Amino acid sequence: MNILFVLYGDFRSNSANPLTLYARELHSAGHRCAIAVPSGLDTINLSPHPAFRPLLYEDVLAHPMAVFPDGRGADVIHACTPREVVCRFVTSYLAKSPTPLVVYLEDNERWIALRELGLQEKTLKGETDLNIAQALPEGLPHPFRYPSFIGLADAAAVIQDKLKSEVPPWVHCQTVMIGVDLQLFSPQQPDARLRRKYGVGEMERVIVYHGGVDQFKMSAIEKLCKAIGIINHRGFPCRLLRTGIRPLDFLDAFTPES
Repeated sequence: MNILFVLYGDFRSNSANPLTLYARELHSAGHRCAIAVPSGLDTINLSPHPAFRPLLYEDVLAHPMAVFPDGRGADVIHACTPREVVCRFVTSYLAKSPTPLVVYLEDNERWIALRELGLQEKTLKGETDLNIAQALPEGLPHPFRYPSFIGLADAAAVIQDKLKSEVPPWVHCQTVMIGVDLQLFSPQQPDARLRRKYGVGEMERVIVYHGGVDQFKMSAIEKLCKAIGIINHRGFPCRLLRTGIRPLDFLDAFTPES
């Protein structure tokens, strides 16, 4: 089977982690996978030994039958979230080559869109589709358009049950927990070399935040950092290991007592 994953950002995005893992496992089962990104193709160097073909949106649309080695198009499209940039690419691809579509939901897209626009439900009704499209970055969902995109899907996968309310009743929906690489995340003996490399003390504990860092989560991350400071002040040495490429600007304002 030819499987085309569509990512809303490049390979630095957190959603790239499970997608590359899914592609690896599907490849090992005999399927052929490709992951299309809107830009930043060079960030594929963050995925060592990828078991898929990385491509730009524009190249896939220009030559949809050249994506997979058998010269056929995709047998299924897996759209990673209904962000506007994903919707535009997928609908353009479907116009060229009708293909079964699975949409993956991992966030409350409507809440994200309203926060970015500075709107509320009652004020959203007074906005036009064009005004919102001009104000909203393509990497975020369009509140008027993304529900229709989900309605076009043959199936939807959600990361938690409460997101099923975003899926219309005629679309088959399944809750699918995020993938975990069991080769990495399994019981192992502590690695003393890693402790020395990163300066982690013998009795120090590491707290891991593995989610993304964006403007919507920044206040929660700040509270997490303050909580870890409190733990340290109470005599339990620990530090935070977090993912995401966005800097934590608030750290400069922290005092030694924070």
